[in-house]
Amino acid sequence: MRSPAVSPSVVAQIFMIQKIRFTRAILLTVIQDHCRLHHENRMSAAGMRIRTGIDFRHVTGDALPMNWIHWSLLSAFFAGVTAVLAKAGVTGVDSNLATAVRTAVILVFAWAIAFATTKPTAMWEFSGRTWLFLALSGVATGLSWLCYFRALQLGEVSQVAPVDKLGVVFVLILAAVFLKEKLTLQHVVGGLLIVAGAVVLAYKRKVT
Repeated sequence: MRSPAVSPSVVAQIFMIQKIRFTRAILLTVIQDHCRLHHENRMSAAGMRIRTGIDFRHVTGDALPMNWIHWSLLSAFFAGVTAVLAKAGVTGVDSNLATAVRTAVILVFAWAIAFATTKPTAMWEFSGRTWLFLALSGVATGLSWLCYFRALQLGEVSQVAPVDKLGVVFVLILAAVFLKEKLTLQHVVGGLLIVAGAVVLAYKRKVT
């Protein structure tokens, strides 16, 4: 006696149901393990806090808000990525036009972030002094980008980027002159080291 034939569609449905069940089981296992580890970390941190009086939450996942060093490191990382991408982008094109395209992208991106995180209408409450210095800062940024893109077009990114970082030295000097920030021995030594590092990295011996 022949057994009834099973259509391929029914087999496919059964296989799909089993696959979904298997995937759901894996996800549930992962979620349970994550919750268990998170609970163990919280209990461990609480115990350490009771015994030592030190708050270990920043180590175990209850992260504190990012401070200036975190944002500075991210800024440095993205600046490095920017230099490499910009070098690839200005090859064979006008550097000023490339800067304009990049600025347009930044304009859209910056306004998108502003609309997502705050009320842009608050800018109408800016004082005249704020508008003035923001405008001057924008002009200085534009000039910096134009020069930077032209330098990338003419030189190697591994040479241009270190020299560009000499801006830190100019910041120290201008902050001391115009913002009356105290210039300490630490600033002087750090600035000299930056200059020395830029010279070492940018110097390229001519091969004869």
